[in-house]
Amino acid sequence: MHCKVLIAGAGHGGLATAYHLAKNGVQVTVLESSSLYAMGLDQPDSVNLDCFEKADIPVPEEYVKLRTPITLCCNDDTTPDITQVVPPDGYTVFIERKILCQYLIGLAMEVGVNIVFNTKITGPIIFGSRVCGVHTEKGDYFADIVIDSCGVNSPLKTNLPEKFLINSTISQFDILHTYRAFYNKIPDCPETEPYKVYVFEDGNIGMQWIITNDDDVDVLIGRFNPYQEEDTTHTIESLKRENPQLGNRLIRGGHVTDIPVRQPLSILVADGYAAIGDCAFMTYSIKGSGVGYAMQAGRILADTILADKDELFTAQSLWSYQVNFFKEIGKNASIIALGKVLLTMLTTEDVAYLLKENIINQKIIDASATKNGLVNLITDSGVNTIKDKMLRFFDNKELQKKLRSITVWLAKLLPILNSLPEDYVREDVKKWADKYDSFYNSIRYENNNFDDSDNLL
Repeated sequence: MHCKVLIAGAGHGGLATAYHLAKNGVQVTVLESSSLYAMGLDQPDSVNLDCFEKADIPVPEEYVKLRTPITLCCNDDTTPDITQVVPPDGYTVFIERKILCQYLIGLAMEVGVNIVFNTKITGPIIFGSRVCGVHTEKGDYFADIVIDSCGVNSPLKTNLPEKFLINSTISQFDILHTYRAFYNKIPDCPETEPYKVYVFEDGNIGMQWIITNDDDVDVLIGRFNPYQEEDTTHTIESLKRENPQLGNRLIRGGHVTDIPVRQPLSILVADGYAAIGDCAFMTYSIKGSGVGYAMQAGRILADTILADKDELFTAQSLWSYQVNFFKEIGKNASIIALGKVLLTMLTTEDVAYLLKENIINQKIIDASATKNGLVNLITDSGVNTIKDKMLRFFDNKELQKKLRSITVWLAKLLPILNSLPEDYVREDVKKWADKYDSFYNSIRYENNNFDDSDNLL
């Protein structure tokens, strides 16, 4: 191919795309606002092994380890905790974000990608109805196609005219404001579960975890409401009551990052433009895994670009990227996004009820540790087991109302997802995107008014 590809932002998905394109002889330039060694958050992350395999990215073998079991805690002082049992083959890539960035950059540069650091992107260059490049503080860059890997608040996506059909709207519950920090570990304390997740804390909508390592204690606090300094102080003190190993001295981290936790972007492509990674909301709500799925999307996007032998890179020729992304990732991510909506509706009492009544139990938590484990568990459980759980669920009228809403929403969502057009016809695509976006807007409205309504249906 003789085209020039410009990737705006050295995100994981953008770097994966660059790697695959350059490996196939394409001229690729990546523009990144940070310096080489400033890239990546100062924290580790766990990326599923199969994400590397599906992304066709070599696995950094030295960082492969058995997953740490998760303990689910209700934080109401009476409900017993449940600890996940990780299967013998439950391996993951546990790696520092900075090291992962360096690793992907190294792979890209080895195959000829040109990476330009310390270059802040300010907006898109548009000729007619096509993106032709980007404006930066150091001058303009032009290309045959621009891949937007600039993150959730991308200056490219947010400055595209409405005619491009790329929806840049972000609402309150689309972003989890996340504090991540590592504190000193107090020695000679009683042993505790190594990885504890608390789904609620004093009525706050969100979650927090505490991971006890050999040399430090990893704390994450996530809130949908705007994050306040007192959230840190209050939650740390609360965690200390059950986790005396948590010290007061901050070792590293201590920053607040906005993480997208919503359904994927409704339209990913336009003439000369494609969105990837956090820019396109490529995360599994609640479950996370945005890094792995962005890399997988990078392989899909690279395959789409390489298949365009005419090198036109129009919305029509790029549309298969969106279709294949939704088949492999986006459809399930859109469904799981409803779980995030349910999380914002639940209370500490609701979660305690689910645990005490054995509706959520050890088998379910263990099944969540394996691929397709939950699906297999439901299949193998039998009608009577499922019926028994549902009857106990329906004994709680408030929970029943919330579940009924989720069930109805899911019934409405599935036909929309299944009707994604296989071919790009602008009016058909716009009609589908309007349905998709309107659906999530409607449940957001219903959820915000849930407490004021006796019957959402």
